[in-house]
This record gives sequence, structure tokens and C-alpha cells, in this order.
Amino acid sequence: MPHTHPGADSAAKAAFGVAGFTGDPIYTRANVRPTLFFAVYERRATRGIAEAEAQLAAAGGASEGMDAVIDRVLRRRGRDDGWLAVFFEFWARAVRRPALRARFGEVHLRAQRPFMRAIEAHACEHGYELPDESRKLAVATYAMQPGLQLERLALPDLVDPEFGVRMNRLLLDDLARSEGHHER
Repeated sequence: MPHTHPGADSAAKAAFGVAGFTGDPIYTRANVRPTLFFAVYERRATRGIAEAEAQLAAAGGASEGMDAVIDRVLRRRGRDDGWLAVFFEFWARAVRRPALRARFGEVHLRAQRPFMRAIEAHACEHGYELPDESRKLAVATYAMQPGLQLERLALPDLVDPEFGVRMNRLLLDDLARSEGHHER
């Protein structure tokens, strides 16, 4: 990937270091970066999925579990910003290339499965039918959180860690209140 700013290499190096990759900065070679990024991303996603599943299972209910996962992710403020910058840069490039887009989508679907199950559990706990398939609703919930993280990088005084939890609660509360009925 071309360098977008002077700190791009240091942010990438820091993100790869956090994931356990050390040594020669081979990631600066354009033809190696997508492969290395996916290795880092898949490692982080696998770890994140396991953490999310554990938090969801340990919680007193689906809402509480989703709150805990979202809160943990958004509280990475400051210590995960280098990774987040690299992630957004790569995401923007991956969606333009079909092979990368498909692989990126596969990882995202794996990461969204715990949220699909949590949304289904929320519907059971509150006695309503989902207005859309849980996969679609999980995509909406999951997409909202990286969007808020991006805004937190740009507007840190506006997007606090609790904001993501509040927005997710609004979504879940609306689902329960509408009891699965929606207008098209």
C-alpha cells in the first residue's frame, strides 16, 4: 500500500508488533502487505471472536453481553489507535479488489456470528420476532461500531466509549419495542 502520511509505517509497524510479528519491516513491500495484513487481521479476529463469545456467555443476558463486548472494544482508545488506522486504510483498499474483498468479507462474517446469536437470544429473551434475519441485523450492529471508532479517532471529545453501548441499546430496544413488526 502506498504511504498516505509520514506516520503510516510506524502505525503499521506498531499494529503488526501488537499482533506478535517482529523483525524486518517486510510489510513495507506492496506485494507482501495484503498477505501480512490478513495474517495479522485473522489472528486478531480469532482472538476477538473468542473474547466476544466468552463475554456473551458470561453475561446475564444478550443485551448485557453485547454491552460488555462493545464497551471492551471502545475502551481500547489510545492503545489501539495505530492498529485502527492501519485497519481503516486496508479496509478502504480491500473493498476495491474482488479477491481481497471476498476474504475480508469471510473474516467479517465469522466475527459477526456471535452477534447474530446474541440478537437471536435477545429476541427470545424479550419474546419478539426479528424483523430481518439475524445476519442482517448483526451486520448493522457490527458496522456501527467501526464507524463510531473511526469517528472517535476524528472527534474524540464527541464519541466517548459509552456512546457505542448506548447506540446498540437503542437498536435492541427498538427491536423489542416493535416486537418484530416493521414497515416497508
